[in-house]
Amino acid sequence: FQPALRLLPREARETLASLAVFHGPFEATTARRVLQLDETRLTRDLRTLLRHHLISYTPAQGGVATIQLVGGLAALLRKNESGRAHDLRDAHAEWVSTLLEEAHDGALRHDQQHTFARIEPLLDDVDAAVDHLASQTRGEEALRLANHAWRIHDMAGRNENATQRLAPL
Repeated sequence: FQPALRLLPREARETLASLAVFHGPFEATTARRVLQLDETRLTRDLRTLLRHHLISYTPAQGGVATIQLVGGLAALLRKNESGRAHDLRDAHAEWVSTLLEEAHDGALRHDQQHTFARIEPLLDDVDAAVDHLASQTRGEEALRLANHAWRIHDMAGRNENATQRLAPL
């Protein structure tokens, strides 16, 4: 990845590094909110990253199109985080929290399958947000998030994994 990264314009490299806060697929509107970038710059940078095959784009199929970093790129970028990483993880945790609160409400109603299909690919994002909040001694927020996450882990049949991940809280 390193040679391809050096070919990118500086702003596109910065955006790519910031996108590493996501562990699964995300929508462009979510990236704009979490990264706090204007729409023009984000659109330009996403197009650049797509042309360089550093992100994948999944068109909407009855929903919203999603974006995801390719292969092990996110993990590589997380090893070299910038000073902005803490703020990005805070914004990411806020996004996950909002998403799970909405999903929790949906899981209690008639649209459980839709809710599960929307959240299951994001379980790694949920785990990362819980870890971040817990590491910042924001245990109460982490517990609230973990409480919502438990239902999704349970629906995914990941009870053992959920128990291991959430037990320290």
